[in-house]
Amino acid sequence: MNRITNDLCALVIYAGVHVVRVPRKLDSDRAEKEKRLTATIAERDATIHKLSEKPKRSAAQQHDYEVVQNALKLLGEKGVEALRHIRTHDALTFGTYPPVLPVGLSNSDTLWVYNHAASEGILTVGGKVAIGERTFSVSPKMELILDELLYEN
Repeated sequence: MNRITNDLCALVIYAGVHVVRVPRKLDSDRAEKEKRLTATIAERDATIHKLSEKPKRSAAQQHDYEVVQNALKLLGEKGVEALRHIRTHDALTFGTYPPVLPVGLSNSDTLWVYNHAASEGILTVGGKVAIGERTFSVSPKMELILDELLYEN
């Protein structure tokens, strides 16, 4: 009789533990599934938003934006200062006498930046070649892009 009572007590304790444990496990599994579902829905919503967003630029404008962005990476701080300077002055002419230069840049540094920017199509070059004059100005199609990149921060 004692053995049956002990077995019965063990069975009741075992059943009691499982009765409490199984719903907790089910709750834990359900919470994990809800978490994964919420993450999937958030990811889907972000993708839908990104795909339905109107592009900021046309393909040609995006190309020009990337050209200026890459040029600024190459030119560094000197390039940013020199291009901000020419953006402020509209055009600068280098000839017998140098124009007003950006603060902290020499004539050769400024010319290096402007020549590189001109080779990338960011600036245009004109002037009286016969007398050794070179006039740099911002390319009209690059004005807005320069404004955005030079003054974004």
